[in-house]
Amino acid sequence: MFVYGYVEVTAITQRWINILSGLALFAYFLIQNLFLKADWHQNPITSLVIFLFYVAFVLWFTLIEPYSIRWIQLAVATLFFVNITILMGRWFAYAVLGMVIFLLSPLFPINVFPEIYITWDRPLSLILSATIINETFHWMKKRIEKQVERLEIINQMTRSLAFSIEPSQVTSLMSSAIQSALNADTYYIGFLENSHLRLVLLYDDGEFFEDQQVELENTFSGWVVINQRSLLVKDIDKEAARLGITLKSIGKPERSRSWMGTPLQTHEKLYGMVAVASYQVNAFNDSDLELLESFAQQAAISLENAFHHQEVETRSMQDSLTSALNHGAFLQKLTEECQKALRGGYPLSLIMLDIDHFKEYNDRYGHLAGDQVLIEITRYIQRYLKSTDWVGRWGGEEFAVILPNATILQAWGVARRIQKSLTRMELKDREGNSIPAPTISQGIACFPMEASEIYALIDLADQRLYQAKSRGRDQIEAPLPVSEMDEEVQQ
Repeated sequence: MFVYGYVEVTAITQRWINILSGLALFAYFLIQNLFLKADWHQNPITSLVIFLFYVAFVLWFTLIEPYSIRWIQLAVATLFFVNITILMGRWFAYAVLGMVIFLLSPLFPINVFPEIYITWDRPLSLILSATIINETFHWMKKRIEKQVERLEIINQMTRSLAFSIEPSQVTSLMSSAIQSALNADTYYIGFLENSHLRLVLLYDDGEFFEDQQVELENTFSGWVVINQRSLLVKDIDKEAARLGITLKSIGKPERSRSWMGTPLQTHEKLYGMVAVASYQVNAFNDSDLELLESFAQQAAISLENAFHHQEVETRSMQDSLTSALNHGAFLQKLTEECQKALRGGYPLSLIMLDIDHFKEYNDRYGHLAGDQVLIEITRYIQRYLKSTDWVGRWGGEEFAVILPNATILQAWGVARRIQKSLTRMELKDREGNSIPAPTISQGIACFPMEASEIYALIDLADQRLYQAKSRGRDQIEAPLPVSEMDEEVQQ
C-alpha cells in the first residue's frame, strides 16, 4: 500500500490514504510482535481495546477500497483474520467480524458511510472470506495443539521409561499413555511365549482382565508378529476375510469394529506386540498408528533394558556352576519366605542335603566328573520342586531346599523322591566309561514349629543332616515316626 500510494497514485488524497494506511499497518504489527503478550486476552480492558482496534482497522481497510487495489484489501483482510484467530482465538475473530458486518450493513441505524459502501455484497463477501480463513486456521491450530499434546505424552513416557527397570512398570506406563492419547475402547500388551501371545495387560471397556494366553494363528496379532510390522484395520468385518483372519473375542463379548497393532521390537529381538481397538468403524487413522508405533518403540527399548537388568540380577543370584541360588541369594530368599509364612500362618520346611564321599568321588574320577555330579544333582532336585520352591547351593557339595507351605511329612516325601531318583542318574568319566551315581544325606527342619528364626532353622536342619551321615549316609533325618514315613513311601 505504501509503495502503491508513493509511486503509482497521483491524486493527493488517494496517495496519502495509501501511504498512511501502509505505515499504520506496518507499525501495528511491529508493536504487536515486540510488546503484545500471549496473556493479554485475559485482561478485559486490554481485550476490549484490542477488539475496538481490530474493528477499526478492518473497517478502515475495507472502506478505502476505491482508493487502492482490490487484492490489497483482500490481503489485508486475510492477514487480520489470521492474526486475530491465532492471537485471540476463534470466537474473538467472529466477534470482530460481526461488529464490522453490522457497521457496514444497511442495518446500522446511523448513516455514517457513503451509500456506495452500504450494500449487502461487501458484508457478504467479507463474511465468506473471513469465515473460511477463521475456520481453516482454527482447524490447523487444533491439529497443531493435538500434535503437540501427543508429543508431550511421548516425551513424558520416554522420561518415565528411562527409570523403569521392570517389565510391569513398562506396561503400566504404556497403558497410561494409550489412555491419554488414543480414543480406544480396548487395548492389550502381549509378550511372545513359544507359539502363543501372553497378554500381560488387557483392558476392555473400562475393565482390566487377568493375564491370559491367545493363539497367534489366523489372528490380527499373529499377522503383526509374523510380518513384524504394523497393521491398521479400519473396518474389521470387511478386512478380516481379505487377510484370512478368524475373528475371536477376548475381554468382553462385544466385538471390536476397528483395530490397529504394532510389534514391540528392537534390532535384537521381537518381544511381543501392542494393539488397540474400538467398537466404532474408522476409529483410527495413520496418525494414530504412528503414535502407537512411537509408544511401542520407546517401550521396546525399555523392555530390552528391563530384561537385561533382570538377566544380570538373576545371574548375580545364581551359582555359576549349577545355576542354583548362591549362598547370599538363598539366605535372602529364605528370609522372605519365612516372613510370608508368618504372615500367612502356614509352615515352611527346609532340607539340607550333602553328597556322600564327594571328595573321594573327585579324587577317583576327576574334578570334571565332580562338576558334572553337582550340575546333575541340581537338575534332579529341581524336578521334584514346585514353582514356589527354591534350591540353593549352600557351599561345596552341600545344597539346601526351601519348601513353602510344606509340613515335615511333605518335605520328607520330597526328600525321599530326590533320593530315589539319583539311583537312575547316568554319569560317565572323561573316557566315556560309566561311573556310579552318588548318594546324598538329608536333614529336615520346619519353621516356625521347630525354630522361630532362620539361622536356628538352618542349624537344626544341618544337625539332622550330620545325624543322617552318622547313621551310615544315604539317609534322611526328620522328626517323624517310622509309621508315618512308611505311609508316605507307599503313597
